[in-house]
Amino acid sequence: LEYNSSAALGSISVDGTQINGFTADQLEYTAVGESIEVVADGNAGITILPAVNGVVRILTISEDGSDVRTYQVTLEKPACAHENTEIQNAKNATCTEKGYTGDEVCSDCGTTVKAGEDIAAIGHTTEIQNKKDATCTEAGYTGDKVCTTCETVVEYGQAIPATGHTTEVRNKKDATCTADGYTGDEICTVCKETVKTGEAIPATGHTTEIQNKKDATCTKDGYTGDEVCTVCGETVKTGEVIEAVGHTPVLEDDKEATCSEAGHTGRTVCSVCDEILDAGEVIPAAGHKAELKNAKEATCTEDGYTGAEICTVCGETVKTGEEIPAAGHTTETRSAKDATCTEDGYTGDEYCTVCGEIVKAGTVIPAVGHIYDAGVVTKEATEDEEGILTYTCAICGHTK
Repeated sequence: LEYNSSAALGSISVDGTQINGFTADQLEYTAVGESIEVVADGNAGITILPAVNGVVRILTISEDGSDVRTYQVTLEKPACAHENTEIQNAKNATCTEKGYTGDEVCSDCGTTVKAGEDIAAIGHTTEIQNKKDATCTEAGYTGDKVCTTCETVVEYGQAIPATGHTTEVRNKKDATCTADGYTGDEICTVCKETVKTGEAIPATGHTTEIQNKKDATCTKDGYTGDEVCTVCGETVKTGEVIEAVGHTPVLEDDKEATCSEAGHTGRTVCSVCDEILDAGEVIPAAGHKAELKNAKEATCTEDGYTGAEICTVCGETVKTGEEIPAAGHTTETRSAKDATCTEDGYTGDEYCTVCGEIVKAGTVIPAVGHIYDAGVVTKEATEDEEGILTYTCAICGHTK
């Protein structure tokens, strides 16, 4: 098979009309329209890429791949007659901002057929609002200059300070020991308003001292004393009887009894007046409470101990124990074995039957060896063969 080696196009059409003056070797064209159609000169491969900014690229390649080309067609829109227009960007003028008549724009191609014109700002028409006169206590206000058309505050007014009160003090009263006084009210002489209400001046209260006071003792009543004003002499508060406080007992010289010594409950004494309230009693010695400790049985080789009697309360040794002598081993022989003609024997080990200890290890008894007799002819000699003389061990019967 033979493959075409040319990537040339045969024609390029825009919106069904072939481009005039097309030649296969010219790669760039400009035409009016929207869609592209192409025909290959041979059996070349064709790829039409989407338009980018009005430019369509056509990629071709020959059958054998030896020729690659890129055609380019710039598409232009057809001229518009601007038959359908509309007004855009129109804006009314305000008091402070200019307006705009609007642009005449083609609805088909978006071209501005006729540019609009500026409309001059109409300016504010103002009046004074929110005006207020100042009083003694409240600030006034000069008023704001406000546009009656757009309601914009063209110029803000200014505060007029309050004139303030002109005052005098009325209803003043001094305080006494028992009656409250009053600082008086501050009243404005202009508007008659009570600018500041007075405050009660607390009664000064009595300046007192305690008279006729007497302390209570353990056994006799006392008196708190009368509270008397040093200014007006009034007895502000009558005193009260203070009951005798009674003794405050504390325990002294108490001592617990021990196992061997008597104790004492202690004497009770008043810590205030030192009177002895109770002489106390003797507590007899309690005596020891003994138990047996450190007892140990004797073994074959170690001494024992009967144990000591020790008091569980004070720890004193009431009675010392005695030593129990070691019992000594009770033995028997184990693993003894007699010697034979060929094997050693063993004297045996001495074991304690109580504690299992080896008291004395045994010794080896050497094998005694065979003791043969003088021999017996067990086969007579002949002219052709030697005879046999057999010896027998007198102990085990071994022959040779």
